[in-house]
Amino acid sequence: MHEEDTTYKRDKNTFLQKYLLRIVSQKAFALPQILILAIGITVTLVGLMNASINRLSTSNLSNKELQAKNATESAFNAVRSLLNNSKSGAYYYYWLMKSCSSTIPSSKVNSECPTFGGGRSGSQWPGQPILGMFRDPSKIYWSDTNNEYCAGNSPSTCKGRPVAPSCYYLGRRGKSNSIDWNFSSNALSQLINGTEKLIESSKNSSNVQSFDIKSTDFVGDEEGGENSIVLTGFNSIPTNIKNGVNASNKVRANVQVYRRIPDSGFAFLSAGENFNDKDSLFLGNFNMKNQDQAGSILWRKHINPLRDYIECPQIKSKSGINDVTKLPDESRNKGGLWVQPLKLPPRPKIVNQGALGSLWNPSPNPIICLKDGNTRYFNSNCTFLESAGYTNYKNKDRTYTIDDLVVRGKDAFFGVVTNDTSKVTLIVKGSIDLSNGGRICHRNNSAGASCGSGKPENLAIIFLQPSQNTTSKQRLFCSPNGGIGYKKDPNRNISSIHPNNIPFNTLNVSATGDRDESFSAFVYAPDTTFSTGTPKTEYYSRAIISSSNTTIPARLVATTKGVYSFIFNPGGSVIERTPIPFRNINGDLIPYTTDADKNSWDRRRHGFDDTYIIAVGKKGYSPRPDVNNLMDEMALVWDSTTKNYFLVGYQIQGREVRFVDRNINGKLWRYNLGRDPRRRDSRGDQFIHHFGMELRRVSSLPKDKYFKGSAWVKNACFDEHGKIVWDFDNDYSTNLVKRYNNSKYNFGVPYYRGKTIEAWDTLRSFN
Repeated sequence: MHEEDTTYKRDKNTFLQKYLLRIVSQKAFALPQILILAIGITVTLVGLMNASINRLSTSNLSNKELQAKNATESAFNAVRSLLNNSKSGAYYYYWLMKSCSSTIPSSKVNSECPTFGGGRSGSQWPGQPILGMFRDPSKIYWSDTNNEYCAGNSPSTCKGRPVAPSCYYLGRRGKSNSIDWNFSSNALSQLINGTEKLIESSKNSSNVQSFDIKSTDFVGDEEGGENSIVLTGFNSIPTNIKNGVNASNKVRANVQVYRRIPDSGFAFLSAGENFNDKDSLFLGNFNMKNQDQAGSILWRKHINPLRDYIECPQIKSKSGINDVTKLPDESRNKGGLWVQPLKLPPRPKIVNQGALGSLWNPSPNPIICLKDGNTRYFNSNCTFLESAGYTNYKNKDRTYTIDDLVVRGKDAFFGVVTNDTSKVTLIVKGSIDLSNGGRICHRNNSAGASCGSGKPENLAIIFLQPSQNTTSKQRLFCSPNGGIGYKKDPNRNISSIHPNNIPFNTLNVSATGDRDESFSAFVYAPDTTFSTGTPKTEYYSRAIISSSNTTIPARLVATTKGVYSFIFNPGGSVIERTPIPFRNINGDLIPYTTDADKNSWDRRRHGFDDTYIIAVGKKGYSPRPDVNNLMDEMALVWDSTTKNYFLVGYQIQGREVRFVDRNINGKLWRYNLGRDPRRRDSRGDQFIHHFGMELRRVSSLPKDKYFKGSAWVKNACFDEHGKIVWDFDNDYSTNLVKRYNNSKYNFGVPYYRGKTIEAWDTLRSFN
């Protein structure tokens, strides 16, 4: 280096002294004491080696060469210890960066510096080179393959997913400040700023050792790769300092960089699919089952690195978390809420998919499971996976495809039994609606076991969305009041029935059972909205099933695609069981949210507003003169402002169900039932019963929801109706990886370690 660089300078402060001084600042991640001790031990060993070499050298020449070699090894070990600092959460991201020293002559930049790039924006990894500087990794972006993350945004708007996060963990301390990457980059840039770094243990000896890093060259991606570090070690004699270095050793060290997910980083919950997902998380009354557990909630949300000082402190309020003390304890490295759009694992491979029972059917196969009091109805497939669908395949993994799954009513369930040799994958092509007490009952080994006893890694629920356009993906989001929100396409020229306004399918889990039961599964649904939405109503409708000994026709209101849906006959044909979205008088969809519907009616015109749909029905066949003047098809709606209940008419036209706001064929479209339609001496109770409706109080249902496993979804929209209790069991992540034999399913917040030295090449002989 000295023969080539006439601007040679030596840093008279030591490499370690500079970093120890930085600890006092506390503007960035402080180096933990264990790291300082590790580097200190390395330097102490170097000093012992130095003394030994002085005693054992057989010639002055070999002594100089070995001192230079010793300086090179000492420098490499110190740098590796620094970047491997997994506790600080900052420096290990620089394993992923390329850099080049400012001492490289301009004539040799192309030959001695790594190959850089930057794409059209100049900010795609690894970015354009700045000699003598490490780039800010939060402003460098991974290339967006197939436009998966940027989702149609221009390169100036979305450059890709950032290499490094912009914000700290949000945990029990309730703060999520921005990371001062400028500080970290400037600190590390001293390694390549053109000054030699003296090794502390040698500065008072007869052989002064120093080093200079020429470049770092990472090749790989966010899952790991290899970093090639070029550095030179020097030996000088203090008594002859004017002659400078008398020996040097230039080395290229190739280090394998590994990506690791600690227990605290595993994502039990992941929300956010692409750059457009701004409001993809609402935590509400989130709790962990055990407050000493470790794990992460990963919010794949874009943070503008130029506004991180504003956006990072807003994470608490934007996430909707009510009590941050229920999050993992980030002060004890237990995890918390992490905001960064990390790369999702691929969709799990499907095995043993075929005709293993009556449930397998690639044609439309909606499943309706109902039970309430003494009235009971199960589609035969509701218990298939815990009966013949299990007993015949106890030693074989099973895969089944279903369309919509609707489980409604107290004690209703869809049963699944698994064990370690008979796992289940449910491929869902529609929506899942578990509400009014209905639940998926996942049991371990036996249909007699308790609901939720099944191991979550043994039941995978994978959503396959229909081939809708990407615009319709953005119709659903998390309401700031909890639950799902719905927005139409902002283009006013697009009609309500346009595909752009039809949301993707949804997973609604508003019931999991009591405290001893839970929703136990691995949910892979990165383009699906997951909600626990429970409307703030006083009653829900008990489903009544048509049969040969009753004249009351069946009707059912359900939740699919995040909106209210109509089921013609839960016990009928495939067509009769397939949910149809409800439409209001303007033809718009009616969101199934925790907030009242304000768009279907107008109080001044119709006499009611702020409504919830409670039940749907049709007149019974028995004559009843006092209802003859009402429409044949009517729904029960509740005006949450006045607390009045109304029967409101609707029409079925082909595959569309739409409310009306006018009399049809001389029949009244509206009837006010007052505030308590369930009172036995009221006409309201008689009317709704005649229309095939029965009511139950919501207060009789469990409020809290319990979860085991993980859910990786587009939107995670919890409500505030009871607690959300999630079991952050770290054995689960190990078992999930084992099931798929793929470490990518240990998905979460990573750190990086330069571990294995793949090559150690001397680039030129000692001088």
